[in-house]
Amino acid sequence: CLRYIQGVPLFVLTDNMAQVVTRSDRYEPTLNTTALNWANHYGTMWQTARVKHPQDKSGIERHVQIIYNRIYAPLRDRTFYSLKELNEAVAEKLELHNDKNFQGRSYSRRDQFMLEELPKLRPLPSEAFTLKRYAEAKVQKNYHVLLGEDKHFYSVPFHLAGQQVHISYTVDN
Repeated sequence: CLRYIQGVPLFVLTDNMAQVVTRSDRYEPTLNTTALNWANHYGTMWQTARVKHPQDKSGIERHVQIIYNRIYAPLRDRTFYSLKELNEAVAEKLELHNDKNFQGRSYSRRDQFMLEELPKLRPLPSEAFTLKRYAEAKVQKNYHVLLGEDKHFYSVPFHLAGQQVHISYTVDN
């Protein structure tokens, strides 16, 4: 999404979804580690909609309905044989949607975005966010930890022997 809009907004609004919010609270919801790392990487902040306050989400719900009607509904009778093919069809419909002039106006969503919102976005970091996984393990006497997911041993600094450690890793390394 951030690559598509070519920048980073000051904050990102979430709907208290369980993928991001681990504990809802009226004043200070708890966000999961991945969400916080994502926000830190892009230099933005999470803002959550209030629980049981649908008026916080009404504008978004309307846009979801518009997108459904303009993008997904026209594609419902087509058969796609790969995810790439589906993504290309969705991207094509999205471009048509963004370039279509508003009813009774001489400008489109893209024109309005380029004029009003793009200048306010901060630049993207040079590297995209890499999803990390987390685990905890006790460092063995031979200065290794067993990462249960792949059943491999990894060496750690010797002074951590016998301690419980938090492990952060990616698929690449």
